[in-house]
Amino acid sequence: MESGKQRIFYGHIVITLLLMFGFGQLPAVGTITPLGMKLLGIFLGLIYAWSATSLLWPSLLGIVAVISTGMYSAKEFFKLSFGNDTVVLLIFMMVFAAMIDELGLIRFIAAWFTSRKFVAGKPWLFTFIFLVGAFIGAVFVNGFPVVLIFWSIFYKIAEQVGFKPYDKYCTLMLVGVVFAAMTVGASVMPYRLAGLLMISTVQ
Repeated sequence: MESGKQRIFYGHIVITLLLMFGFGQLPAVGTITPLGMKLLGIFLGLIYAWSATSLLWPSLLGIVAVISTGMYSAKEFFKLSFGNDTVVLLIFMMVFAAMIDELGLIRFIAAWFTSRKFVAGKPWLFTFIFLVGAFIGAVFVNGFPVVLIFWSIFYKIAEQVGFKPYDKYCTLMLVGVVFAAMTVGASVMPYRLAGLLMISTVQ
């Protein structure tokens, strides 16, 4: 059984490599340039590998593939990617989320959410209150940290209740937190980037 899984995994690696490094060798279609074909192949390879295997090794391979196109030097690429403010913020927030999880605060908040009497036996009310919490957090703080922290809280709740990874409810809740925080909550204040984008789009 293990050898069968290994063969499938190696098959995913071969398909990813063919997409990332082979797709760009095909003749350019329509108005797509040869560089565009290479980048499209890398994009398709990343989507496939992320969906079929994991996030870490495809991402690292994607970095190598983008640098190999000659679009950027390694120094320029790392400056534009890992030096970006958003990336630095996300890394800091992941460290922060791991820290509060290590302190037991995430488990405490998850226990508090599930022990409220008014949500006992009312899953839709719990869902509503949880998503409203993500929305309010994003209104007053920032969408990215709220998403990471509420995801951590939901993972603990799912663990306590007995949900398994990739259950439909879990998937919908993770997407719902992003929607409540990043799309709805981050757009409430008109001086925020999302709010300004919405206003300019309407105009």
